[in-house]
Order: sequence, then structure tokens, then C-alpha cells
Amino acid sequence: MHIGIVASEGSQAKIVRPRVYHMAAGGVVIRGKGTKVTCVEAEIFGNSAAGIEVADGANAALVENSIQNNGGPGVLVQANCYGSMARNNVIENTGGKVVSHAHERKFVIG
Repeated sequence: MHIGIVASEGSQAKIVRPRVYHMAAGGVVIRGKGTKVTCVEAEIFGNSAAGIEVADGANAALVENSIQNNGGPGVLVQANCYGSMARNNVIENTGGKVVSHAHERKFVIG
């Protein structure tokens, strides 16, 4: 299964202006305790699953991204994840805009 960008196992990164499209799975996957990623000005579209998935205790800051026409939700946040979203354009995703299982104080959607 092809995933566009994967950050895991405690990695820390700033992803700036990537174009992630037509993957057989998710566009960007951020997972794992200690993983901390900022994704800025990305174009994420046409992927088979979620545009961006935050899972397994990861911490993500999603800022000014365009996330559209993905096969799952635009952004999927699993339980026990941290971070925030601001000024993202999330439209026309099969699974909805944002699906969050995280506590609202842990992952702030603004």
C-alpha cells in the first residue's frame, strides 16, 4: 500500500509545500508517541484514504493546507493525539472534513 509521506517513531519534522496526490492509501500519516510534525501549505488531494492522519499519540500542527477529494476524511485524528489545525481548506472529502477522536483540549481545531 502506498502512502505519500510518513513520519513515525519519534521523528520531528517540518513539511513545507508538498504536493501529495493519488496515493493508494493516505496522503500524510503522522504517527507514534514522540513524533512531532508541522505541515504547512501542503496540497493533498485524490488519495484513497484520509488526506492527513494523526495516530498513536503523535503531535501535529496543520497550518494553511489544501486538503480535498480524498477517499476518507480530510483529516483523521485518532485518540491520544495532540496538536492543532488553523486556516486549512478542507473540502469535498468522502469521509467528511475532520474526524477527531482526540479530546478537544489535546487537539485544537480552529
